[in-house]
Amino acid sequence: MYPSRLLVGAGSASHSRQLAASAPSWPEPCRILSIRQRRAVRVRRLCQSMSACAKERLRGEGRVSSSKRWSKATKKYGGSLVGGLLLFAYGFFTNSSHGPISWDQNWFLQVVHRLLTGDVLYRDVWFVATPLSIYITTAFAALFGNEILVIKAVMALCFASTCLLSYRIALQLGQSRFSAVLMVMILLIYYPSWMPGYNVPYTPMGYVFMLASFSAVLSWRKSVRAVRHAAARSATRDLVAAGISAGFCFAGKQNLGLYTLAALCLAVVVVCRDVRASVPHRSRAFALVLAAFSLAAGVILLPVWLSGAGVKLLDYGFFDQGSYMRYAQIGYRTQLGAFVSLTRDAVSLRKLGALYRQLQFILPIPAFAALLWSWVRASSDKRGLATIVLVFVAAAFAGVFPRVDTAHMICAVPALLLGFVWAYPNIDFSVNTFWIPLARMAILLGLGVRLAYEVVGSVRWMAYGIRSGKYQFAPWPGFHGVFLLSDFIEDAETQAEMLKASAASQEVFILSPPAAFYYHVTGLRNPTPFDFPLSTAFGLHGQAEGIEALERGEFCWVCLSPLGSHSFAPVLLETYVQQHMEPVRSTGWCTMYRNPRCCFETSWRGGKQRGASCAGAAESCAGISGWLVLRSRTIGVHFHSAVSKPS
Repeated sequence: MYPSRLLVGAGSASHSRQLAASAPSWPEPCRILSIRQRRAVRVRRLCQSMSACAKERLRGEGRVSSSKRWSKATKKYGGSLVGGLLLFAYGFFTNSSHGPISWDQNWFLQVVHRLLTGDVLYRDVWFVATPLSIYITTAFAALFGNEILVIKAVMALCFASTCLLSYRIALQLGQSRFSAVLMVMILLIYYPSWMPGYNVPYTPMGYVFMLASFSAVLSWRKSVRAVRHAAARSATRDLVAAGISAGFCFAGKQNLGLYTLAALCLAVVVVCRDVRASVPHRSRAFALVLAAFSLAAGVILLPVWLSGAGVKLLDYGFFDQGSYMRYAQIGYRTQLGAFVSLTRDAVSLRKLGALYRQLQFILPIPAFAALLWSWVRASSDKRGLATIVLVFVAAAFAGVFPRVDTAHMICAVPALLLGFVWAYPNIDFSVNTFWIPLARMAILLGLGVRLAYEVVGSVRWMAYGIRSGKYQFAPWPGFHGVFLLSDFIEDAETQAEMLKASAASQEVFILSPPAAFYYHVTGLRNPTPFDFPLSTAFGLHGQAEGIEALERGEFCWVCLSPLGSHSFAPVLLETYVQQHMEPVRSTGWCTMYRNPRCCFETSWRGGKQRGASCAGAAESCAGISGWLVLRSRTIGVHFHSAVSKPS
């Protein structure tokens, strides 16, 4: 009866603990215990058993909770991880198999090479955008080697991220999983990974962070509407993520980052108005956005300022945008006119393929028409969401200008497609619901057949190219694994040999669009910051600085392939080279010019030819001769005095 009496009538819990503490851990066998001591022993054993059960129960709950967390995380992120890997593999394969090797990619690879060899970005090397994309690519190149496939892998990574974010945003906008998967498959066909290969990573990477900011804003809106409080802690994390994504977008491409920040601020205004947030809460939300944006952008841009290249960044990336708008502008109406002309001539399969690629320039028209219609017809509860979608889609489309071409337009397709997919159901069409599932299945089947044809066709094309000898893998460093025409490889090697034989120095300024490619192939060094010598790539004073360097004899060899009346022609430099330098040899592709202000010597030190400015050498020679004349006169005077002195 003692246990029951102990549990019920033994007094307070503190009294029981005092008895347990005063009792021995185990009674001695030969000792007779009193009733008080036996009671304390039983309490001690009961407490120990209860403690052991509690610990076991807690361990079991911990195992269950950890296993639940693991299964939940696997279920939540496992599909995205597998899908991302598949998308990356598809993008990398298609980009590597038949993606073009453009002059832009050669230039980007040359910039990475110069950074790895010790040059400082912007100060020693021209770069048109803010530095996030070149930092990420240089980090991968340091790990895997300076190869063109590294750039293609970064492009494939941007492609996979774009598809995953588009899928997530489609779900956030209320689309079904089937519709989201269908939209991703449309992107796989309409947004193939090699199409952005015409461009370089900074534009696709900027759009990735724009979509990330868009997704974070939608999450923030959902959290705020759930608690009806703009400063709720559960929503602060999403708002900060949106600001950081906008900052990284600015650090990847400056104009796109500013458009994203403007869209984000408008979204904050809309959401705060919907929940009727107070002025302090609105101010706090704006402060969080601006602080997160500034922090993310500042972390990326700080090394540029610390290296002393901040002025050049402002020159190349901001102040010189006027020349880009003057010389490189392509209007949207021009692309619409091209679409109309292709529609008239869409008879052959080749014209149909060009018309299919030109369809991307028509997509903004139905997308914005559907969005504006949805915004006008939306209820007061949904108008805020319509406004957010509209401003982010408009920001994505604004990033295409001023050069509306395939390389820029294709990167805005995911955002435009998201806007159209969200707004289309809000337009009332009298469609029989019986045909909707059949239409979806037909579209899904067609997209699957197209994807299979894309992959199988790439493999067959590579196999045919190798068997026929028309294609082969490039033999040059930096181009391993790149599939090129055999005739192009032969011509490039011939031109490279003639180019190296024409110059008596390892430093040659190649004044031609494919300059970066021939720097890779020949191993020659560029004595200027400009690896893509076009009129849009010299900054405000780049051509004048190049002419001054030639006047001082800082570099002595220029290989010129004049662009003539083309808008990209650097007219000042081309004119100076043709009028003030001496032509040495024509390689068939370019003409090698010698700077007459350079004095050449035949000796070499450390693999570099010794050369100096003739003006500087003349000044040195004049100084030495003047010193010798003065010294000889002094010696003559002393000699005359010594002779005329009487003995």
